[in-house]
Amino acid sequence: NGQLLPNHNFLPEQNLRGKAFLIWLNCEGWFCKDGFSASRIGTKIE
Repeated sequence: NGQLLPNHNFLPEQNLRGKAFLIWLNCEGWFCKDGFSASRIGTKIE
């Protein structure tokens, strides 16, 4: 039916490594008015 089930997790608990304290959006233009670049979603900061 396309709906998310209650208590449905997107990531298995055993794959969690810590808590995010900052989420950085890579914006194109002033204040993300034109959207943001999704090309780096899922990559880690090194």
